[in-house]
Amino acid sequence: MDAMVTNAHTRAATSSFAEDDRWTLAAFGVLAYMISNVLHEGLGHGGVAWLSGARHITVTSTYMDAGFDTRWILAAGTLVNLVFGMLGLAMLRRVRRGNVPQRLFLWSFTAFNLLLGTGYFLFSGIGGIGDWAEWMKGLSPTWVWRVGFALLGAASYFGAALLLARELVRIAGSNETRLRRMTRTIYFAGGLTACVAGVWNPMGWKLVLISAAASSFGGASGLLWIPSVASRCNKDTVSVTNAIPRLQGVLIATAVLLALYVWFLRRGVRLG
Repeated sequence: MDAMVTNAHTRAATSSFAEDDRWTLAAFGVLAYMISNVLHEGLGHGGVAWLSGARHITVTSTYMDAGFDTRWILAAGTLVNLVFGMLGLAMLRRVRRGNVPQRLFLWSFTAFNLLLGTGYFLFSGIGGIGDWAEWMKGLSPTWVWRVGFALLGAASYFGAALLLARELVRIAGSNETRLRRMTRTIYFAGGLTACVAGVWNPMGWKLVLISAAASSFGGASGLLWIPSVASRCNKDTVSVTNAIPRLQGVLIATAVLLALYVWFLRRGVRLG
């Protein structure tokens, strides 16, 4: 009898979770990716380039061009993402009760910042391309630096994923089916945003593949397996939450911001 009651409760919970609005989840992914990317290219690379003396800066959705690079400029994009990711984690821990959609959006923003930030070390260490590969130029022996960055990236990426998993289960419960539906929607929405915005970049399709697609679909791939970790977190402290509703205002705002993001950053915004 107890087993029958448990199974009925599980089916009811799963049915309720299926009502999580996919459009709202996708909007969270689009917004979270756009903001994290603007922080990376604009505030990170662009901001440090300005402080370094550059006065003709072009910021696109896939790169920043200031006419010159320094190690600080190259590092700044990742470091800004990591700072905002850690701030996001701190905020999540302070607001563990309250509006579930707002907490899930904050979680999505935190996830993109932490996963793209830590994943960049791994990407440059293994692939030998990207910001940190440029940062390593002139340092020897090169293979030692690349191995070191790859190990740093792997350790920090999985550490970040574990922290994100623990926060996700506190927001949305421990039903793995629900968590996968959520994170996959957020993941693909963010990745498609990166690729669509990158199509018109002045440097062509190569940059879409090695920057936009690699950073979004590759760097954020932890979103695909975080639910399997989250579902094994301490279930005693988790209560079942209501489904994520359709937030019409969020959808309208996302559509407007996405149009502006693609329009202004497709060819680049010039600062100075």
